[in-house]
Amino acid sequence: MDWPLTYLAPHLSDLCTLVRGAVALGHDCGPVARYVEAAGVNSFLVGRQLLAGGACFCLRALDFVVAEGLGTIPESKHWIDPLLAELEDLVGQLS
Repeated sequence: MDWPLTYLAPHLSDLCTLVRGAVALGHDCGPVARYVEAAGVNSFLVGRQLLAGGACFCLRALDFVVAEGLGTIPESKHWIDPLLAELEDLVGQLS
């Protein structure tokens, strides 16, 4: 969990990064599908909320890297392009 960023999309950004990490490790996002089914909520809406949470995470991470990270973590300059690419993908999916 990225607790410093919780004031912006407090649950969605963490859930999006958690699901992304699980999928990257070879797991499916079945728990989200089971939540949708059990709660009887709109799966399209939940998917869009996850995308919005991911976009919020990327924006806040980019803000940190540019405002503070470059000075304290010089290697963070290598995080910018992947974050921008991920943000572009997420916004594209939201369009």
